[in-house]
Amino acid sequence: LPKFLGPETIIHGANMFKRWDADRPMALVVSDWDEGYLEGFVDSLNHDQHPFLEVVVIRPFGSRKIGHKQLVDMAKHGITIRFVERQKEDYMDWCEAPVESEWFMYV
Repeated sequence: LPKFLGPETIIHGANMFKRWDADRPMALVVSDWDEGYLEGFVDSLNHDQHPFLEVVVIRPFGSRKIGHKQLVDMAKHGITIRFVERQKEDYMDWCEAPVESEWFMYV
């Protein structure tokens, strides 16, 4: 397998991972299905307790909008939280996540 690999860090169907350097920014990608868990999850974010500089939440196409009060509450965490409407099947969230950092974690 190594002779077929280039600079990729993750290859579908293979277990190839690169060790994360803690000095590099990391994003968190979250798949959401609009089941009511998002608010509790966002409330648990505290910038001092994780390495993430941004959180990208991929939500179902046509899901209810995030309210102004909820957005204000989220801003207090000192972390960029972006909401993206899912354009493909949810199993594609891993591949379609619009992250700006080189490193990301997916949940």
